[in-house]
Amino acid sequence: MKDETLTLAKINIPVLVVYGDSDIATKPIASDRMVAELPQPQKVTIKQGRHMALMEQNRQFAKAVSAFCNGCS
Repeated sequence: MKDETLTLAKINIPVLVVYGDSDIATKPIASDRMVAELPQPQKVTIKQGRHMALMEQNRQFAKAVSAFCNGCS
């Protein structure tokens, strides 16, 4: 598996990093690392979200994505 960590700094568009606060597969610290490396990040925590937070808490997810998209236009 190739480490793409250095690629994050080269992404020159806004990026939304969404994570579930109870995700045990992809730990919140991984999201923090991405946010630290991205030039234009926005981070949203899905409360009571696990690994499939986008489905488990779909309203929170949809609201976050909508707000992000509105802010980019």
